[in-house]
Amino acid sequence: MFLEENSVEYEYVNIDEADPEERKEAMIEIGEYLPSRGTAIAYPIIIIDDLSAMIGFDRQKLSRILELQ
Repeated sequence: MFLEENSVEYEYVNIDEADPEERKEAMIEIGEYLPSRGTAIAYPIIIIDDLSAMIGFDRQKLSRILELQ
């Protein structure tokens, strides 16, 4: 909802409901951004411009990253 309210384009992947191939691709991508997390992953995982990632939703931090203030 936050991304829509701020007109931010995004792709949403629900890992739990994804088909096996999409799940595999998503987990590989997550691993590229969060290699030290191993299997200890929490959701949501927000990957920003293929440059960085954040775990969980923090409105203020995400606003700063996206420069929405």
